[in-house]
Amino acid sequence: MIELYPGNSHRIFVGGVTNEMTGAKLAAATVEVTVKETTGAGVAGITWPVLLSPAAAAGDYVDTLPSTVEFIKNRAYDVELRVVSGDSIALASSRVRARSRKLPEA
Repeated sequence: MIELYPGNSHRIFVGGVTNEMTGAKLAAATVEVTVKETTGAGVAGITWPVLLSPAAAAGDYVDTLPSTVEFIKNRAYDVELRVVSGDSIALASSRVRARSRKLPEA
């Protein structure tokens, strides 16, 4: 779902949001992301949830988490995604471990 790097900005992209019954891309859904400590508290450095904005293609949503979000290397976090369209709600989550960004091999 996402990779977390302490001290970095993070582009959050959720693509292909669709209505499961019709297959139609959802261009006007409310798409939110929250990153929590394993204790359930939101990670410090930002107000959660973050509302993603519609991107160029229908069903795609994007935003950027600032580098001020206080991710700590090797710590586990729960990333939660919430999509609302009309009276339908879809939830997804994943546990992610923050790590250092590596330079490409020469």
